[in-house]
Amino acid sequence: MRTVRVAFALCLMLSMVVVASNSTAVAVPHQTSYPGGRWEPPPASYGEVDVHTMVTMPDGTQLEAEIGYPADLNTGQIASGRFPVVFQHSPYTDVPDSFFVTRGFIFANVRPRGTGTSQGEIVYGSTDPTADFNDAKTIINWLAALPESNGNVGEIGCSFPAFYAWGDAAAIGPNSPLKGVVLECLGAGKGSASHEQELDQGIPSGVVNFLTAICALTGPGGIPRPDCLQAQKNLQANILSGGDMAYAGSTFYSDSEDDIPANIVKSGIPALMMTNWGDASPNSALWDYAQMQNAYAGRPVYAPMDPKQKVTPRYQIVMGPQSWGHAVGIDDGIAMEWFDTWLNKANTGMQLSKVGIHAYEEQTGQWVNTGTDPFVSNYTQMFLNQGGALTADAPSAGGGTDTIAWGPPSQAGTTLVYQSQPLAAGATLAGPMAATLYAASSNTNLQFTLSLADVAPDGTSVDIFAYRYATILGSQHTLVSDLTWTDSQGLMIKPYTADLRDDYLQPDSTYRFDIPMPAILWSLAPGHSLRLTVNTQVAASTCATLGFLYSYACVYTVPQQQTLPGGVYTLSHSSLAPSSIQFPLLPYGWFEPVRAGATPTSAGTTQPLDWMTDSHPGKTN
Repeated sequence: MRTVRVAFALCLMLSMVVVASNSTAVAVPHQTSYPGGRWEPPPASYGEVDVHTMVTMPDGTQLEAEIGYPADLNTGQIASGRFPVVFQHSPYTDVPDSFFVTRGFIFANVRPRGTGTSQGEIVYGSTDPTADFNDAKTIINWLAALPESNGNVGEIGCSFPAFYAWGDAAAIGPNSPLKGVVLECLGAGKGSASHEQELDQGIPSGVVNFLTAICALTGPGGIPRPDCLQAQKNLQANILSGGDMAYAGSTFYSDSEDDIPANIVKSGIPALMMTNWGDASPNSALWDYAQMQNAYAGRPVYAPMDPKQKVTPRYQIVMGPQSWGHAVGIDDGIAMEWFDTWLNKANTGMQLSKVGIHAYEEQTGQWVNTGTDPFVSNYTQMFLNQGGALTADAPSAGGGTDTIAWGPPSQAGTTLVYQSQPLAAGATLAGPMAATLYAASSNTNLQFTLSLADVAPDGTSVDIFAYRYATILGSQHTLVSDLTWTDSQGLMIKPYTADLRDDYLQPDSTYRFDIPMPAILWSLAPGHSLRLTVNTQVAASTCATLGFLYSYACVYTVPQQQTLPGGVYTLSHSSLAPSSIQFPLLPYGWFEPVRAGATPTSAGTTQPLDWMTDSHPGKTN
């Protein structure tokens, strides 16, 4: 079936689906409104011809595909010539992206297995997503061989489509037609689903309550497929009962997390990640960047980057403001520039960048560039102390304890607060951080939920993590040493829990709990204080309103329902049990801003436009 459309209208897609942008670079003598200042998208000069077809995989499974070809505006027929291809492996839509097509790209959307009218089982309800990732080899080779293709393919996606692009790039192997990927609103790889999405440090997030909703989003015409509904109900039941999928060791998580960043590098695929501090998986996204940079440099993949490490421009990340949330701030023009850089070998400037992290600094509203994650080499430890104090001084020999009960924050006795003195000179919080709490429980399990606030001299406060909390489950607090980060002093800065099984606590015995906290870039103004709030549950209102997209520990498995209620915890702060937070503190105003602004394709959102300047060259902390 063919339809002819003319080119200036953008296709309307579902909210979780990304559109793309751009084609061949045009010569521009002036400073443009795109990264590097030397590139901009060409004008829309084609119409569009859409072709609907089915693609057969090696095992006989047929996948639904829609291909948008650039069309001659005079004849309405597919334009002559050869064009690069942008591919979207999206379960949500059949509609090609007209922005690309009308600017000289073939744009193909292929529905993964079990979505639309594609045969097979949807990966979200499967314990083995590699079938979809391996399908990409066939799909990409098929697209590269189209008579109208020039043989070069790029892949793009936001959210679930980005997850497919992520796995596809890892599975494709070297010397393939795939020359670049743009991964938007995504944090994938190690720990993304098992620690930051479906599970939050061992406790199911609100995502689990919405698992069947994916079936309406991915079914043909928005109608849920019965096979999808059954698979999602089975997954939900397995998690809630405390089955194998309630633990990070399940193949449901490990098959889609292990070694993917390193394999993207082995495939030789440049990858641009575009997300923000308030998206569903910001910690995973930053770690993905570090893993790709490490793999390219031949360093231990899961380790923190070396502060002096040389950065390759092949792997870059845009970290926007928290206010963007999920699937906001996507810029089709920047995505197109990335494809022009790597598919068409255009001299856009992106290929010269030596600072791979382009990050928004909260509170100042400025964009900065840096190269390595973590941002800070030497962390600052602040200790929980007597009277709700958060101090640079370690607790005294006697120290003390505070008591807190398991329950919702609205219930008395379920909240503890610790606040620092005003930081006279201010500070910059930059990157991942961690808390270390020493505590005993009256029963065999425990839960802590932490939040952090910026407190002004007049007492008003702002939550530093707008959409996140830091959580620990007592029975799953054991760390994986090879995946846990410490700073140059040996301080814990990014703990990684194993979450393989429940190792229950001995009642009334004190344990050390290391809790990963969200990464952020935040400017703490002079005279402001830091306030840590310790709770034992997330508020029900928060779970109800934001639990679908964000990792809040909102749903309890049967084993957790049997072991958490009634718990009363003794939180210690003494010289022998020094509860603390390890902050990535830099001086106030440490980073110098880089050029930023809205682009013609950013829907009014400000983007980083200088991808070359180091915001603090030659200095470490």
